[in-house]
Amino acid sequence: MRMYRAIPIKKDKNSGEFIKGHHFRVGCRHFLISLHCVVIDIYPSPFIRDFIEVHPSTVGQSTGLHDKNGTEIFEGDVVRELVACRPDRYKDKIVVWSNGSFKIDTADGRQSFLEWPASVCLEIIGSIHTPKSEKENKK
Repeated sequence: MRMYRAIPIKKDKNSGEFIKGHHFRVGCRHFLISLHCVVIDIYPSPFIRDFIEVHPSTVGQSTGLHDKNGTEIFEGDVVRELVACRPDRYKDKIVVWSNGSFKIDTADGRQSFLEWPASVCLEIIGSIHTPKSEKENKK
C-alpha cells in the first residue's frame, strides 16, 4: 500500500506542513492514520486511536518514485525537470494523477508519464500547497 500525505485541518492548507500516513474517508471528511498509530484490539474489530483529520484538497498519494536527491515524489509536488539532465536547462511541472497513472503536467496543459528512469532528472522544488515564495527561493 502506498503512503499518502496531507496537511492537517488545524493548519493553514497552504502552509506546506505535511504529515504522512494511510488515507481513509468518512463521508466528506478525510483522515490519515499516523505511521506510529496505536491499535487497540477490541472484539469484534480493532480500534485505531491515532488518526488526524486533514484538508481534503491536500491529500496526495506517493508515486513510489524518488527524485534525483532521493526524496519521495507525491501527487501535487512541483518538480523541476532538468532537460537532458543539464542544470542550466529546466522546466517546472506538477505531478498529477490522471486516467489511472501518475503524470507530470506542464504549464501549457500537456502531460507526460512519470516513470523511472526519467524521475532521476527531476528535483522536487515544492508543492502546490507550498507558499510561492518558498518555490521561488529554489530557482
